Amino acid sequence: MSRGIGGALARKFASEDYHVILSGRTVEKVQTVEEEIRNQGNSAIAMQVDVSPTKDQDSLFEHVESRDKVSAVLSNAGNNANIPPPSRKELLDSFEELGHIGHFSPQNVQFSLSNSRDLEAFFAGASGSLSVRPNFGHFASTKVVLRMLAQSLAREY
Repeated sequence: MSRGIGGALARKFASEDYHVILSGRTVEKVQTVEEEIRNQGNSAIAMQVDVSPTKDQDSLFEHVESRDKVSAVLSNAGNNANIPPPSRKELLDSFEELGHIGHFSPQNVQFSLSNSRDLEAFFAGASGSLSVRPNFGHFASTKVVLRMLAQSLAREY
């Protein structure tokens, strides 16, 4: 999160006086961004979360929704692994993992949106879902699903 779009958006929201809850699989990365934000005099907390298991996502959203007001949610999870050429098991495992990331996170966001009309939701896609590189078909297919769901949510809310 520290070098990518997630870190950049977290820093931007924090600079606009929003409290930021950072989450990621690698706690050191999110703690680095948290420290940068706090060093600027802004408010942030880092949480180690792997969003592929549904229970971890549920725990994250329970924490987020326990706050008085949630203004924005950014879904930027993904697994951009190069799997040359995957076995059937590797491909199915990848679809399952990415399906959790690409489907359940937006479901939690959708629940949050339905409870707050003031909430902004951001879904970070990937150019790989538009022009697939060799060995990234598993990744691109789930990002296409995420794009369609994000467009649907945008129309509904």
